Formats: sequence, C-alpha cells, structure tokens
Amino acid sequence: MNDINLDSIEATRQRVAAQVAEAQARKENIDHLADQIENATETARSPRGEVAVVAAPSGRVLSVTLGESAASIAPADLSKLITSTIAQAQRAAAMVAVRLSSDALGEASPLVEQLEREAEAAFPGPATDQITFR
Repeated sequence: MNDINLDSIEATRQRVAAQVAEAQARKENIDHLADQIENATETARSPRGEVAVVAAPSGRVLSVTLGESAASIAPADLSKLITSTIAQAQRAAAMVAVRLSSDALGEASPLVEQLEREAEAAFPGPATDQITFR
C-alpha cells in the first residue's frame, strides 16, 4: 500500500471514531432525558387550596391531598374540583416532559413535536371540558 491509501484509511477511521463518539454522546443525552422525565412530577392546587394533586408526565396520579376546607364543600362540587385539579396536574406534568425534551433535543425535533401533540390530545387545556384518562 502506498501512503495515499494509508492516509485515506486513517482519515476514514478518524471520521468513524468521531461518529461513534457523537452517537454515544446522543445516547447519553437521551438516557439522561429519560431519567429526568421518569422522575418528573408536577403539583396542581385548586384555587383556594382545598385540593392538591401530584402527577407524573405519564398521567399517573401520585397523590391527592384534601385540605381541611374541603370538608365544607358539597360532595358533587368537591368531586368536580378534585377531577379538574387532577386534570391540571396531569397536563402540567405532561408539559414538563415536553419542555425537558425540547431543552434536550431542540424545539424543532420531531420527537418533541410528537410529545406535544400527544400531551395536548391526552390532557386538553382548560378551554375544553374533555378529560381523558390513559
């Protein structure tokens, strides 16, 4: 082999090594993002603090806490208040996952756009009366 071929092989090896290093860095970034999302929670409180709900980005409700003032609310009204506070916590937690993804991957990432669409569909904002459960 002549020096030209060896130089070409060495340049190719260096390019492949750089691509492998970049892929490993992206994998570590995605692993870190997955850990952040898995450990994320969001708390929502009713306007006067009668209900507090902690939810995960998946929509899983981790806790529902009723304050003492909840005892003075009619059962039907309390039920609506609990339901709406759960919906707020679920939506807020899902949006945390979107924000974390956007920070890690960039706003234009197809994954971020997909997560945002799914969060909007699963956890609609207060303008709608639709609440879906996953």
